[in-house]
Amino acid sequence: RRGQIERLEEEKRIVEGRIENCQKACDVIERQKHLEDVMKQFLIKNAKQIELFFKLLHRPKEFGKLNIDNGNIRFIRNRNGQLAESGQMSTGQRMALAFSVMITLHIGAPNAPNFLMLDEPVASLDDMHVLNLIDLLRELAISGTQIIITTADSQMAKFLRRKFSFLKEEYSHFQLIRKGDATTLIDIIHYSPD
Repeated sequence: RRGQIERLEEEKRIVEGRIENCQKACDVIERQKHLEDVMKQFLIKNAKQIELFFKLLHRPKEFGKLNIDNGNIRFIRNRNGQLAESGQMSTGQRMALAFSVMITLHIGAPNAPNFLMLDEPVASLDDMHVLNLIDLLRELAISGTQIIITTADSQMAKFLRRKFSFLKEEYSHFQLIRKGDATTLIDIIHYSPD
Protein backbone atom coordinates (compact mmCIF):
# COMPACT_ATOMS: atom_id res chain seq x y z
CA ARG A 1 0.00 0.00 0.00
CA ARG A 2 2.75 2.40 0.90
CA GLY A 3 4.26 1.97 -2.61
CA GLN A 4 0.87 2.64 -4.24
CA ILE A 5 0.32 5.76 -2.14
CA GLU A 6 3.79 7.07 -3.04
CA ARG A 7 3.14 6.44 -6.77
CA LEU A 8 -0.24 8.17 -6.55
CA GLU A 9 1.29 11.13 -4.74
CA GLU A 10 4.00 11.36 -7.42
CA GLU A 11 1.36 11.22 -10.18
CA LYS A 12 -0.58 13.94 -8.33
CA ARG A 13 2.53 16.17 -8.21
CA ILE A 14 3.08 15.61 -11.95
CA VAL A 15 -0.55 16.45 -12.78
CA GLU A 16 -0.48 19.53 -10.52
CA GLY A 17 2.74 20.66 -12.28
CA ARG A 18 1.07 20.25 -15.66
CA ILE A 19 -1.98 22.18 -14.47
CA GLU A 20 0.30 24.96 -13.24
CA ASN A 21 2.12 25.06 -16.60
CA CYS A 22 -1.19 25.15 -18.47
CA GLN A 23 -2.39 28.01 -16.28
CA LYS A 24 0.83 29.94 -16.99
CA ALA A 25 0.36 29.36 -20.72
CA CYS A 26 -3.28 30.52 -20.52
CA ASP A 27 -2.20 33.66 -18.66
CA VAL A 28 0.38 34.45 -21.36
CA ILE A 29 -2.17 33.86 -24.14
CA GLU A 30 -4.77 36.05 -22.44
CA ARG A 31 -2.28 38.92 -22.20
CA GLN A 32 -1.63 38.79 -25.96
CA LYS A 33 -3.25 41.37 -28.19
CA HIS A 34 -6.09 40.19 -30.37
CA LEU A 35 -5.18 39.71 -34.03
CA GLU A 36 -7.84 42.23 -35.02
CA ASP A 37 -6.27 44.88 -32.77
CA VAL A 38 -2.77 44.10 -34.06
CA MET A 39 -4.00 44.42 -37.66
CA LYS A 40 -5.73 47.74 -36.94
CA GLN A 41 -2.52 49.10 -35.42
CA PHE A 42 -0.52 47.81 -38.38
CA LEU A 43 -2.85 49.47 -40.88
CA ILE A 44 -2.73 52.81 -39.07
CA LYS A 45 1.05 52.70 -38.64
CA ASN A 46 1.67 51.70 -42.28
CA ALA A 47 -1.10 53.60 -44.05
CA LYS A 48 1.35 55.72 -46.09
CA GLN A 49 3.27 52.68 -47.32
CA ILE A 50 0.07 50.80 -48.22
CA GLU A 51 -1.19 53.87 -50.05
CA LEU A 52 2.10 54.16 -51.96
CA PHE A 53 2.04 50.52 -53.05
CA PHE A 54 -1.62 50.78 -54.01
CA LYS A 55 -0.91 53.82 -56.17
CA LEU A 56 1.98 51.98 -57.82
CA LEU A 57 -0.22 48.97 -58.55
CA HIS A 58 -3.52 50.63 -59.46
CA ARG A 59 -3.93 52.71 -62.58
CA PRO A 60 -5.63 54.94 -63.56
CA LYS A 61 -5.31 57.16 -60.52
CA GLU A 62 -8.97 56.92 -59.54
CA PHE A 63 -8.22 57.09 -55.82
CA GLY A 64 -6.33 59.58 -53.73
CA LYS A 65 -5.63 59.43 -50.03
CA LEU A 66 -6.03 56.26 -47.99
CA ASN A 67 -8.37 56.51 -44.99
CA ILE A 68 -8.32 53.94 -42.20
CA ASP A 69 -11.10 54.06 -39.64
CA ASN A 70 -11.50 51.33 -37.01
CA GLY A 71 -9.63 48.84 -39.21
CA ASN A 72 -11.69 49.60 -42.32
CA ILE A 73 -9.72 50.65 -45.39
CA ARG A 74 -11.22 53.36 -47.54
CA PHE A 75 -9.90 55.52 -50.33
CA ILE A 76 -10.99 58.99 -51.28
CA ARG A 77 -12.12 59.12 -54.90
CA ASN A 78 -10.28 61.81 -56.85
CA ARG A 79 -13.24 62.83 -59.00
CA ASN A 80 -15.75 63.60 -56.22
CA GLY A 81 -13.92 63.35 -52.88
CA GLN A 82 -16.21 60.59 -51.61
CA LEU A 83 -14.95 57.69 -49.54
CA ALA A 84 -14.94 54.32 -51.29
CA GLU A 85 -15.09 51.22 -49.08
CA SER A 86 -12.91 48.34 -50.18
CA GLY A 87 -16.14 46.38 -50.81
CA GLN A 88 -17.17 49.01 -53.38
CA MET A 89 -14.00 48.53 -55.40
CA SER A 90 -13.62 46.29 -58.42
CA THR A 91 -11.97 42.89 -58.07
CA GLY A 92 -8.75 44.21 -59.62
CA GLN A 93 -8.73 47.19 -57.25
CA ARG A 94 -9.27 44.92 -54.24
CA MET A 95 -6.46 42.67 -55.47
CA ALA A 96 -4.16 45.70 -55.77
CA LEU A 97 -5.12 46.67 -52.21
CA ALA A 98 -4.53 43.12 -50.94
CA PHE A 99 -1.10 43.03 -52.60
CA SER A 100 -0.31 46.44 -51.10
CA VAL A 101 -1.14 45.23 -47.59
CA MET A 102 0.68 41.91 -48.11
CA ILE A 103 3.88 43.52 -49.41
CA THR A 104 3.80 46.11 -46.62
CA LEU A 105 3.37 43.30 -44.08
CA HIS A 106 6.27 41.41 -45.63
CA ILE A 107 8.60 44.41 -45.68
CA GLY A 108 7.63 45.43 -42.15
CA ALA A 109 8.09 42.00 -40.57
CA PRO A 110 11.66 41.89 -39.25
CA ASN A 111 11.68 38.10 -38.81
CA ALA A 112 9.90 37.19 -42.04
CA PRO A 113 11.81 34.98 -44.47
CA ASN A 114 13.16 36.97 -47.38
CA PHE A 115 10.87 35.47 -50.00
CA LEU A 116 7.33 35.83 -51.32
CA MET A 117 5.23 32.97 -52.68
CA LEU A 118 2.42 33.98 -55.02
CA ASP A 119 -0.02 31.44 -56.45
CA GLU A 120 -1.56 32.71 -59.70
CA PRO A 121 -1.19 36.33 -58.54
CA VAL A 122 -2.47 37.81 -61.78
CA ALA A 123 -5.63 35.71 -62.15
CA SER A 124 -8.06 38.58 -61.41
CA LEU A 125 -6.01 41.46 -62.76
CA ASP A 126 -6.29 43.31 -66.03
CA ASP A 127 -3.18 43.85 -68.17
CA MET A 128 -2.28 47.22 -66.64
CA HIS A 129 -2.46 45.85 -63.09
CA VAL A 130 -0.40 42.81 -64.13
CA LEU A 131 2.34 45.05 -65.51
CA ASN A 132 2.35 47.19 -62.38
CA LEU A 133 2.48 44.15 -60.06
CA ILE A 134 5.30 42.52 -62.02
CA ASP A 135 7.27 45.79 -61.95
CA LEU A 136 6.83 46.00 -58.18
CA LEU A 137 7.87 42.35 -57.73
CA ARG A 138 10.88 43.02 -59.95
CA GLU A 139 11.92 45.88 -57.63
CA LEU A 140 11.57 43.57 -54.64
CA ALA A 141 13.75 40.98 -56.40
CA ILE A 142 16.38 43.65 -57.09
CA SER A 143 16.40 44.48 -53.37
CA GLY A 144 17.08 40.81 -52.55
CA THR A 145 13.64 39.26 -52.01
CA GLN A 146 13.25 35.84 -53.57
CA ILE A 147 10.01 35.68 -55.56
CA ILE A 148 8.23 32.38 -56.21
CA ILE A 149 5.31 32.61 -58.64
CA THR A 150 3.05 29.85 -59.91
CA THR A 151 1.05 30.15 -63.08
CA ALA A 152 -0.72 27.77 -65.45
CA ASP A 153 -0.71 30.45 -68.15
CA SER A 154 2.16 29.78 -70.59
CA GLN A 155 2.02 33.35 -71.93
CA MET A 156 2.35 34.70 -68.39
CA ALA A 157 5.31 32.35 -67.79
CA LYS A 158 7.02 33.76 -70.89
CA PHE A 159 6.31 37.31 -69.77
CA LEU A 160 7.69 36.61 -66.28
CA ARG A 161 10.80 35.08 -67.80
CA ARG A 162 11.38 38.22 -69.90
CA LYS A 163 10.77 40.57 -66.94
CA PHE A 164 13.08 38.62 -64.62
CA SER A 165 15.78 37.73 -67.16
CA PHE A 166 18.05 40.33 -65.54
CA LEU A 167 18.60 37.74 -62.77
CA LYS A 168 20.49 35.63 -65.31
CA GLU A 169 21.55 32.29 -63.79
CA GLU A 170 19.65 33.02 -60.58
CA TYR A 171 16.33 32.71 -62.43
CA SER A 172 14.85 29.19 -62.48
CA HIS A 173 11.72 27.95 -64.19
CA PHE A 174 10.15 24.77 -62.82
CA GLN A 175 7.68 23.23 -65.23
CA LEU A 176 5.30 20.59 -63.86
CA ILE A 177 4.21 18.13 -66.52
CA ARG A 178 1.59 15.42 -66.17
CA LYS A 179 0.00 13.44 -68.99
CA GLY A 180 -3.09 11.46 -68.11
CA ASP A 181 -2.73 9.50 -64.89
CA ALA A 182 1.06 9.42 -65.07
CA THR A 183 3.26 10.77 -62.29
CA THR A 184 3.89 14.51 -62.43
CA LEU A 185 7.37 15.30 -63.69
CA ILE A 186 9.29 18.44 -62.76
CA ASP A 187 11.44 19.94 -65.49
CA ILE A 188 13.90 22.57 -64.25
CA ILE A 189 14.73 25.06 -66.97
CA HIS A 190 17.61 27.50 -66.79
CA TYR A 191 17.96 30.23 -69.35
CA SER A 192 21.11 31.84 -70.58
CA PRO A 193 21.20 35.63 -70.33
CA ASP A 194 21.19 35.84 -74.12
